[in-house]
Amino acid sequence: MEKLYKPQEIADQLKIKKHTVYDLIKRGELQSTKIGKQLRISEVQLNTYLQLSPSTVATSSLVNHTSTPSSHYPENTLLKTEFLKHSSGLIICGQDPVLDMLCSYIEAHPLGLPTLRSYMGSYNSLYALYFDKVHLATTHLWNGTDHSYNLSYIHHLLPGVETVVIHLFKRMQGFYVQKGNPKSIIGFQDLARPGITFVNREKGSGTRVLLDEHLRLKNISPLSITGYEKEVLSHTTCAGQVAMGMADVAIGHANVLEQFPTLDFIPIQQENYDIIFKKSALKEQVYEVITQIIQSKTFKNQLSCLSGYDLSETGTIIH
Repeated sequence: MEKLYKPQEIADQLKIKKHTVYDLIKRGELQSTKIGKQLRISEVQLNTYLQLSPSTVATSSLVNHTSTPSSHYPENTLLKTEFLKHSSGLIICGQDPVLDMLCSYIEAHPLGLPTLRSYMGSYNSLYALYFDKVHLATTHLWNGTDHSYNLSYIHHLLPGVETVVIHLFKRMQGFYVQKGNPKSIIGFQDLARPGITFVNREKGSGTRVLLDEHLRLKNISPLSITGYEKEVLSHTTCAGQVAMGMADVAIGHANVLEQFPTLDFIPIQQENYDIIFKKSALKEQVYEVITQIIQSKTFKNQLSCLSGYDLSETGTIIH
């Protein structure tokens, strides 16, 4: 039988928000099939859309800042997004909802600019900044060798480029498990136990780097983990897979747990989430505006209304 996809699965594949999939269906650009009360998209319908609308797929990781993250950034989209570099707005990479708030502040400022969000992962975010495909990157990449965050990756992925690195916040990463932790998962060694099913994040995401660094340091083979090869594109999808019983454990940040009351959270470590732009960009006044916004009491006060963030060093210029 031909495979049928849910709208969320299509959104994950095209790197767009689920409501955008519904908009495409409503406009007739993406054909769908109704099964009972549910919409489903067949492989034929999806392939027809991909053939007819390649430009939509190429730029799907670059959306208005009100959209929801989906994170993956295929390498072959780099040249196709070249035109955005010359637009009058800013492209900001990152998946955390705090960035929606930051975009709103930038747009509302008298010296601000329109903003676009690109939901690629941390590694690809820095890669895109190096090639001038985006204006600001955000990252939470852990170096297990010296237990540092971000700076070593920035140095290697932007060689010879002077950057400004501003700390946005800290947040806790941990294991999503079923309420009561029935499989008694407490550490990375448990991922390789028989009978444990894992769901992974995509390569290039900060969470995937965190996992792979811990596996390296603990000499745990990825091949020993059932589900290691199964990749999803957001913290929410990871948590959802565990909540639905499709996996026993996944890794993500604590904020997502508010949406999943049937899950528990086992802390791993607190991570640093920083924003980066090229120092040469400071000739444009908007970058000074962005720095002032992040350091402002008003911005920090609004962030303090959100749970799960450590704002003690927000606005600190790290580099």
